[in-house]
Amino acid sequence: MCQRAAIIKVLTSMTIRFNQFNIRKIILSCLLSATLLFSQDCWQPQNPYPTESYLLAVTTVNSQVVFAAGIGGTLIKSNDFGNSWEITKIPQAHNLRSIAFSNSVNGWLIDSSHLYRTLDGGNTWNEDEINLNTSNYSLFEIIAFADVQYIIARPSTAILYELIGSTSMIYKSMDMGTTWSMQESQFDGKILGTHFLDKSNGYVTVEKFISVDESTIILYSTIDGGHSWKSENLPFIDRSKGIFFFNPDTGFVGNYQTKDGGTTWINKFEDVLSNESIEDIAFEDSSQGWALSWDKFLYTSDGGNTWSILNQSNDHRMMQLHFSENGFGWAAGWAGNIFLKYPNELEWQTKSTGPKNGLNDITFISEDEGWSVGSNGLVMHTSNGGSIWAQQLSHVSSFLERVDFANGSTGCIAGYNALLHTDDSGATWTDIEGPGGWFKDIKYFNEKCVLLIEREGSIFKSEDGGKSWNFITNLNTRLNNIEIINTNTAWIAAMGGLAFTNDQGNTFSWNESPDLENIIEIDFTDQNYGWLLNNGILTQSSIFSTQDAGLTWKKLDRGDGFENGPITTFKMIERGRGWLYSYDDGGYLKQFNASNNYITATKKYGVHQIN
Repeated sequence: MCQRAAIIKVLTSMTIRFNQFNIRKIILSCLLSATLLFSQDCWQPQNPYPTESYLLAVTTVNSQVVFAAGIGGTLIKSNDFGNSWEITKIPQAHNLRSIAFSNSVNGWLIDSSHLYRTLDGGNTWNEDEINLNTSNYSLFEIIAFADVQYIIARPSTAILYELIGSTSMIYKSMDMGTTWSMQESQFDGKILGTHFLDKSNGYVTVEKFISVDESTIILYSTIDGGHSWKSENLPFIDRSKGIFFFNPDTGFVGNYQTKDGGTTWINKFEDVLSNESIEDIAFEDSSQGWALSWDKFLYTSDGGNTWSILNQSNDHRMMQLHFSENGFGWAAGWAGNIFLKYPNELEWQTKSTGPKNGLNDITFISEDEGWSVGSNGLVMHTSNGGSIWAQQLSHVSSFLERVDFANGSTGCIAGYNALLHTDDSGATWTDIEGPGGWFKDIKYFNEKCVLLIEREGSIFKSEDGGKSWNFITNLNTRLNNIEIINTNTAWIAAMGGLAFTNDQGNTFSWNESPDLENIIEIDFTDQNYGWLLNNGILTQSSIFSTQDAGLTWKKLDRGDGFENGPITTFKMIERGRGWLYSYDDGGYLKQFNASNNYITATKKYGVHQIN
C-alpha cells in the first residue's frame, strides 16, 4: 500500500526535496503537479489535471475517444469526451508531435525519430520500422485516411535544412502501415506545414534556402495522392505552420489567403495580429473558422475574410486544432492545455484543470500539511497529504524559487526579487522590504534563525523568523542550494565549491576542489554522510559522497541504469539510497543505490521533466 508521507515535485524547474519527519517511511507518494506518466506503484497526478506536459497534437477517434500527445513521450486518452483521462508514457519516446487514426483500432504516433503503431485503438503501442535515416531526417507529421497513410519527414537540424539543395520527403502506405514507400517526389527545403483535403489532394509549404541569408516559401500541391507535386513560389515570407485549403482555389498559408488558386494572396490577419504567426488553422464549415496564434484563439464567421481575437482565458501557447466529423473542435497546447468547442458555439471550454504555472519547490511539515511555489507568484497549500491543493494569494507576480516553514504557522518564500513571510500558515503572505536579487534558497535553523542565499553570492540571515534580514557576506560565486544539518550547521552548494557554517550562519568557511565545477545540490542523511550533485560545464554530471562530514568528497562512478543522460536533481531518503532525475530517453525519475564506488538504478519511471 502507498504511504502518504511526502510529495516529490515534478514540474518545470522543480527539485526533489523531503522533510525530516518520518524519513525512513517515505515512499514518494502523490505528485502535486506533474505529468507522472506511469501507472506503477502509487504515483498519481494531482495538479494540473490530466497533465502539465506541453501537448503538441490532438485527434479524435470517434464521438467519445480523444487522444493528445506531447513532449516527454506524453500520451493521454479520454474515453468519455474529455471528462476523464488515462495518462501513459510511450517507452523511449521523446516529443510526440503527431497522432492519427484511420479507424477505431488502427493508429500511429511519431516523435522525431520513432514511429509507433496501435492495432487496438490505442490501448497498446509498439514501435514500427520505417526506412529513414534519422541522423539526417526527422519525422514531422503523420496523416491517416481510411485506406492511405502519409508520413512527412524533413531535415533534422538547422544546419541540414539551411544547406542549399536540402530536401524533405514523404512516405506513403496503402496497407495500414505494414509497409512504407518513399515517394519519388521530394520537397526542396524545410517543411513548414501540411494539409490534405482527402487521400488524393494535399498541400505542403516549404522554406527553401537560396543562400545563407535568403530563402523563399514554396507551396506544393498534389491531386494524385503524392505521386506528383506542382510547386509555386509564394510572393511572401510566412513561416507559419498553419495551412488550410477548402479546394484548389481557396485556402490559407499562414496569415495569407488566396481565392484564385494562388494568383493573388492577401494578409487577412494584419488588422488583428502584428508579426505573430499562425500555429494552426481549421474550419468547422465553409463560414466558421478558427486559428491559433501563440496563446490567442481567432475566429471568422465569413470564410476567413475577417478575423477577431476571442476573449478566451489562456496564458500558454496553443499548438494544434482538430475538428471531428460531427463538428466538435479540440485544441491542445503547452502546460497541458486542452480545450473543447461544441458545434455552433464560440466558447472553448477547458478540459484540463488546476494552475498551469511551473512549480519550483515543495515542502511538508507533516504527513498532511505542505506548500508548493512556482512562477507568477503561485503558492499552493494542502492540509490532507496532497489529495487536494488550494491556491494561496501571494500578491506578487514574481518567479518564486523556494519555500520553507519553521512550524505549522511561520514560513518564508524566496524568489526573483521576492521575499515573502507568513505567521498564519499562508492565509496571508507579506512582501518583505529588504535586500533584492534572485534568491535561490531559504532554510530555517529554528523558528527564529533563517538563512537566505542570493544567486550572485550574497548570504543573508534573519533572527526574527524572516521578517527582517541582515547581510552576512558575499562569496563572489554562484550560489545554488542550502542544506541544514542541525540547529547550528549548514552547507551551501555553489559554483566551484562549498560554503560551511557551524555558528548559524554568522561566519562561513570556503571549501573548493578542482573536481567540483558547479554544485547544484547537497544533501546529508546525518552529520557525517552526505552527497552532492556536480553539473560540470565540460564534464558529465556526477554524484559525490562524503563519510567524514564533508572533509573529503569522492566521485561515484555511473553503474547500471546511468549509462547516459545528465542528472538534474536528486534526494537521499536514507544512507545509500535515494531518488534522482536523469534526462535520458525522454526523462526518467530513478531510484538508486549509492555504494562506496557506484550509483546503480533500481527503479525508474518515465516523467516529462524535473530540473
